[in-house]
Amino acid sequence: MIVDSDDDIDSDDDNDGVSDNVDECPLGNLGWGPSAPENDADGDCCEDDSAEDLDDDNDSFNDDLEIYYNTDPLNINEYPNLDSDGDGVPFSLGFPISFNDNCPDVANPDQSDIDEDGLKLPGITISTDNSSPRELVVLNDKVYFTNWNSKDVKVLNLYNYVIEASIQVDGLPESIKSDGSSLWVGIMMNEDYSSANKVVEINTSTNEVINIYEVGLGPTDLVVDDGKIYVARTFYDENFTAFYGSSKIDGNIVEKKDYGLGISCGGSVLKYNNQIYRSYEGGIAPLETDLEIRSTAKIGSYEPSQVYSIEIIDEYIYFGITNYSDLNQVKVIDENGNEINSFEVGIIPGDFAIWKSE
Repeated sequence: MIVDSDDDIDSDDDNDGVSDNVDECPLGNLGWGPSAPENDADGDCCEDDSAEDLDDDNDSFNDDLEIYYNTDPLNINEYPNLDSDGDGVPFSLGFPISFNDNCPDVANPDQSDIDEDGLKLPGITISTDNSSPRELVVLNDKVYFTNWNSKDVKVLNLYNYVIEASIQVDGLPESIKSDGSSLWVGIMMNEDYSSANKVVEINTSTNEVINIYEVGLGPTDLVVDDGKIYVARTFYDENFTAFYGSSKIDGNIVEKKDYGLGISCGGSVLKYNNQIYRSYEGGIAPLETDLEIRSTAKIGSYEPSQVYSIEIIDEYIYFGITNYSDLNQVKVIDENGNEINSFEVGIIPGDFAIWKSE
């Protein structure tokens, strides 16, 4: 049979299951109509030039994309998972969608991306002139971020995306936290990469360093709690042997505690269940008021040399585990040390965040 022949004997010239007397497109393309309703949203059995509905079930995923990912284009409750990192921003290789995730394997719901060259926000890239950004905090519609190469804290205005200030510090700043008014910045190393020993307080109204605290060598992480600043420290001797300590800033008083050789702590200090914890021997353990580690209350027990990062998110503790090669996992445990989940991730898992869609 010749499909596109028009005659009086064949009542369905295009063999689409719709009689010629009611078919708005009696010589329409084969494959359109009842035999393939996912293509013909308006039911006219014609492949329309411009008015065809490309998303028949109105789930915001075009029909051709759903067919490609083997989901039902006529079922609004079935659609492809284009958000493998769980940050709420989809990524689809080879299909145009409204917005493609700039880091499809790393959760970054605000699409920010900080690296040696600069700071990237949704649709915007801000050069920092190779300042080597490290860590950041957001306060009062501004991003404050530490930089090694330029030895400063830069201030990015989130209304106009202009870096409006540079706050110089003495040394290489790493960690940065806010208590709601001041910034607290740990100076981890000196310019020659030897261990430094300072935490500085910055007034965000004047962008000036207003206090400098000598907290002991190697401040790597900070936690602000009830007006006090807790500091995790890691430092090295001339043979690159690692030593660990903790410090506390309480008003004008600085308390320091070095733990000595043989104690493996890592570089994290955290607040969990209204207590201050220190990374310790492959887990976390509470700090006493004198900064001693209460080892009997340790939570978690991983190989200390493989614990790269630790984060508290809601009621769970997240451990980034790596051997810098083929072992790269995120372990999630509860307050009793029970492992709730384990994820295989990319190399060297360094930081975690959760975005909950509404």
